Amino acid sequence: MKKIVFAVLSVFVVLLASGCMYDPAPVGCSFQLGSMSPFFVAGVRLNNYSQDSLKADDDSTIIASIESGDCPVSFVLNTSIRNAGGQGTVLIEKFDWTVRIAAEGIQYTVSSGEIDGRIGVEASQTGIVCLMVSFNAAELWGEDFSVPEIRDICLDLGFKDNGHIREDQHLGRAQIEVDITEDTQHGSINAYSVLIGLDWVQP
Repeated sequence: MKKIVFAVLSVFVVLLASGCMYDPAPVGCSFQLGSMSPFFVAGVRLNNYSQDSLKADDDSTIIASIESGDCPVSFVLNTSIRNAGGQGTVLIEKFDWTVRIAAEGIQYTVSSGEIDGRIGVEASQTGIVCLMVSFNAAELWGEDFSVPEIRDICLDLGFKDNGHIREDQHLGRAQIEVDITEDTQHGSINAYSVLIGLDWVQP
C-alpha cells in the first residue's frame, strides 16, 4: 500500500513541477502591406487623378521627365503591424527594410532604410509604419522598358485609388523585405528576410 501512495505522489509532484516551469513561446506581430499614398512622379501627384482625368500637361511632364533620364518617384508605403495576441505590448526594436517593385515578373529594388527607435503595438491592436520611398524611375527601368511602358507602371501604382487596390497590378507590385527584432513579454524574436506583401505574414 505504501508503494502505491508513493507512486501517486511522485506523479503529482512531477506534474506540478512541470506546470511551474512552463514558459510560453514568444508571440510577435503580423505584417501586411497597407497602402501606397501619396504618390508623386516628376512632381505630379497622381493620387489627384483617376485613370481618365490626368491632365495633358501633367502627362507631358511625366513623359518628358522619363525621356530626360531623371524621373523622380516618391511615395509613402504604409505597412500594417498587428498584435493579435493577448500577451501585452510588443516592441519592434529593429525594422530594417528593402522595398521592391515588380514589373513584368521582375522584382526591382527601389529603396531601403531602417526605423529609428522603438515601435510599440498594444495587445489586440494594429499600428502603421510609414516608409518613405524614393527612386529614379528612368534610371531603374530605362534599360528594360520603353518610355510609355515606364509611364504606365507609374500610373498603375499611383492613380487615385490604385495604391489601395489589393491586386498584383497595383499595390501588389510592392514587396518589403525586412529584418525584424521584436521584444515580447516572453522573450525576443529575431527574424531575417521576412517578405511582406498583400497577405498577413508572421515571422
